Amino acid sequence: AGQPIGQVGLSGGDVKWFVALPVGEGPGEASYAAMAGARAASLARSAPSGPVHINVPLREPMLDGAPSAEAQPAPPVLRPSEPERRPAPELLGQAAALLAEGRVAIVAGPMPPHRPVPDLPALAAKLGAPLLADPLSGLRYAGEGALGAYDLYLRDDALREALQPDVVLRLGALPTSKSLGALLSGARAQVLLSGEESWRDPLLAPGLELPGDAHLAVEDLLRHVASLPEGDFARRWRAADAAAQAAAQDWLVGLGEPFDGAAIRTLRELLGPADLLFVGSSMPVRDLDGFAPPGPGPRVLSSRGAN
Repeated sequence: AGQPIGQVGLSGGDVKWFVALPVGEGPGEASYAAMAGARAASLARSAPSGPVHINVPLREPMLDGAPSAEAQPAPPVLRPSEPERRPAPELLGQAAALLAEGRVAIVAGPMPPHRPVPDLPALAAKLGAPLLADPLSGLRYAGEGALGAYDLYLRDDALREALQPDVVLRLGALPTSKSLGALLSGARAQVLLSGEESWRDPLLAPGLELPGDAHLAVEDLLRHVASLPEGDFARRWRAADAAAQAAAQDWLVGLGEPFDGAAIRTLRELLGPADLLFVGSSMPVRDLDGFAPPGPGPRVLSSRGAN
């Protein structure tokens, strides 16, 4: 009753499924709620994965007093039935040919946490390409090798032009960083690993899309592309990233007053691989993108969009 907005159909067509649970303690209602939760989880994870909305109304006596209904056993978890899909061999050949044309960068945008792509750093190393990992990609803090200060130095037009790749291999949603988005717009071609049956290219960039599961596409690309030594292009990227990280640290140390980026960096230093960090939208996730260095660290989640 204290909510100022209606809950039924709140998200309209932006969710995959909506259900409003009943109020009361009638027979079967606890079992119905458990089944609704299992179905919602299954639909959310089924490709293309996306949000679902369960409206859970609570009556006033919940504020004091014990629940009068006994807990019901949860139903078996419903599993998505879609088989994993590999990209077609002819598309893999075209992708490998594109990635052999000029300077290559790999951009990992926000990705569902239950669909990891663990072989992407190995593919970046094989291509001699920089790996630019969004903080919501699951890759920036998964290990060594990912770059994470690009949002700071790509704001400089001259430096962004000097680091401009010819071809970008991209997966996940559009990155959080607007300066990285400007770099993507300047690429001659892109190879897009869509990962799911949904439109993932709002930049309308020319290139090639590989439908299917992204982790399987990366596995196949590892077998198709030729090994290349790390060249001056990747070294310039690593040098720019290291310089930006050091400059940001020096600036934060000498600031002497409260600043969002300093809080994010301190939090990053306190959290390890066993921790979970949920970051708010708007500025907090952008501060994480700009000021939290890569390397082994927490699992990062965020609600981007409808909050």
